Amino acid sequence: SFGGNFYVNIITGIPVRYSTAGFVAFRKSTLDAIDLDAIPSTGYAYQIEFKNAVLKAGKKITEVPIQFVERKVGASKISHKIILEAIYAPWRILEKKIVQHFTSRRNQRLLALALLALAAFFALFRLSESPSVWYDEGIYTQMAMNLSDHGVVGFQLSPGEITHVSRVTVGYPLVVPLALTMKVFGTDILVSRGLMVAFLLGFLALAYLLIKKEFGYTAALGTLTLLATFPPLYGNGKSVLGEVPGLFFFVLALWCLYQVSVRVQRSWWAFLAGASLGLCAATKPLFLVSLGAFAIASLTMRRGASWSIRDVGFALLGIALSLGVWFGMQFSTGDSPAVTLAFYANPYQTASLGTTILTNVKSLITGATPLYLLFLMGVWSVSLVIRYVKKEHIALSEHTAFLTAVLIIVAYLRIVGWYRYLFPAQIIALLYAVPSLMVIVREVRMRVLFRATAFLRPFAVGGVMLLSIIGIYGLSSNSWVAEYYGSHKTAFWEQYFKTAPVQESFFFYDIPEVARFAHGRAYYQYIAPAGGPFSTKELTAVEQGLVDTIIVRTDTYKSEISLFSKHYRSTGEYYKYSVLEKQKLLP
Repeated sequence: SFGGNFYVNIITGIPVRYSTAGFVAFRKSTLDAIDLDAIPSTGYAYQIEFKNAVLKAGKKITEVPIQFVERKVGASKISHKIILEAIYAPWRILEKKIVQHFTSRRNQRLLALALLALAAFFALFRLSESPSVWYDEGIYTQMAMNLSDHGVVGFQLSPGEITHVSRVTVGYPLVVPLALTMKVFGTDILVSRGLMVAFLLGFLALAYLLIKKEFGYTAALGTLTLLATFPPLYGNGKSVLGEVPGLFFFVLALWCLYQVSVRVQRSWWAFLAGASLGLCAATKPLFLVSLGAFAIASLTMRRGASWSIRDVGFALLGIALSLGVWFGMQFSTGDSPAVTLAFYANPYQTASLGTTILTNVKSLITGATPLYLLFLMGVWSVSLVIRYVKKEHIALSEHTAFLTAVLIIVAYLRIVGWYRYLFPAQIIALLYAVPSLMVIVREVRMRVLFRATAFLRPFAVGGVMLLSIIGIYGLSSNSWVAEYYGSHKTAFWEQYFKTAPVQESFFFYDIPEVARFAHGRAYYQYIAPAGGPFSTKELTAVEQGLVDTIIVRTDTYKSEISLFSKHYRSTGEYYKYSVLEKQKLLP
């Protein structure tokens, strides 16, 4: 009894010491004030919910101690059903309190702002160090730096020479805002990552507004709760990468698509939806599948008259303008669009596509991350089927989002199986997870006896809360982004180049994440991402000993020591990078 009542009080906060007591007295007026039919429990849990209903009706409860005598004869009437009912009843009470508390629009907005503030805290915490600046981030920030300083989207591969490269995996929707930000505030890592925080918070705000419009406040708050406490959002979102900016433009496109279905003047919104989809696709090649998803969704919904030929035309115009700017900036010089698009189709130059697909299919059903994604997609699929069967309206925005997530998963099968490539699909699936769960709970409760399924709703709310608690724990101490809270790598390289002699020349061997800290210096750089190096002529500077210092990953130095050993020797290792100094010739 003590343990059970402690459990009830912790969860519900009912100011009653002995909630399960059945020896109670009450006035008829109290009984008249309570809707007894609304209490679904039948066992000891009934006593708990009855007392909660008395308090909810504004009545007062007074507890009078009695002398309780342990059972001496007979058998307990408690069954497994009664025990299970008593376990979930407090959660049902808590769920009702939460719903009641946040019924008012003011409280709902306050909670949304609190969740955004929580997201801002985790996004800004140790921003320059967590996670550490890494390979792709070094490439993208260098592109923006050179665009800001020299007006060229490219890289300094040799001193004083900026080389345009088409074969990169982000476009102008990220690089141009980043270059403008650097132009105003400087090239510090905090500046570039500050823009990423703006994209991240903007994405969360748009996600909340979209789900609120489509499914209501409750679904929007649940969605925002899951997204704001999802650790991979910060692992990929704080770094200068294309995924979160792409998701920002994608959700903006979904928002505009939804506006098309509810506005009288629809053509303007259709144009904005197309322009946003084009920006999304131009931000990261992975999102090119969103264009196919939009085309399929538009064709399948054509009979529903939700899209007119005029709307489609304005949307295509918006897509064409966004992609036109992308082609003009990225393919003005260098590789042809065909070569670059072929690279996007097979970025790791996989020889055996069948073997790669088979390996990735196995990873989908064995790894925790893809299994979680498949579970979310399963819930979403069941929700869509229910609404299709019931002939309920499903917005074009949701059609497009679902097909985009499916195509991202399919695209993942063709490349090296890093879960980062599933991240956008995870976020899109989380976007519709809570609304889908609400549809399923509603359908089950309609088809099965209402009282028998009364536990589903509080368990669903409890599941969302549990996932958010696990997410907060991960963000605090047990996730990829949390691993770097104690790192000082950024501070080290900033100080290193600040104190290095100005006249000292450097060579960065396939470490753009370190080269970005040497911005403004005379240096050589060799970059060899997936698909092959940008250029190899710069290696002559190493072979002929033309630079003072080489910085290279330690594992690369050990595996290719013959390239460096002729003129250079290692003088130190820092954060898995080796610093090689040129040998001085003896007289």
